[in-house]
Amino acid sequence: WKMQSMSKTLVCTNLLYLSEDQIEVFKNNILVQDDYMKKIIETKTAPQMKGRVIEAASTNTLILMKKDPWNLIEEWFTPNEDFIYWENTQDLKEKIKDISKNFDNYTHIIKNAKKKVSKYYFEEFLKNISLDLSNL
Repeated sequence: WKMQSMSKTLVCTNLLYLSEDQIEVFKNNILVQDDYMKKIIETKTAPQMKGRVIEAASTNTLILMKKDPWNLIEEWFTPNEDFIYWENTQDLKEKIKDISKNFDNYTHIIKNAKKKVSKYYFEEFLKNISLDLSNL
């Protein structure tokens, strides 16, 4: 985390890239062939929320997340408030250049993300536990 906190940005993707063998398993062994499974087969990727996103938010690192069909990150964070999406390599390069030149314009996003994850820190968790020991 010390090394992470020295970084200004985290470039991340919440995708699990599947091999052809794994795709065949989905095609042949998954009982429900709904739109969700069809999307996995079509894109050869599956959604996978990465823990390093939480680590980045905890260590004051700007999160640059690849936009994908599932966008799991939105279960925890809000785009352009807590993190920034990138669409492709060119878009990522442009965003990194702008962030490097104008980092102060992005500090509010970093603070928002840290605030969201800090409520799940162990210390905060302990503060919110209310134990009724009177019946023991």
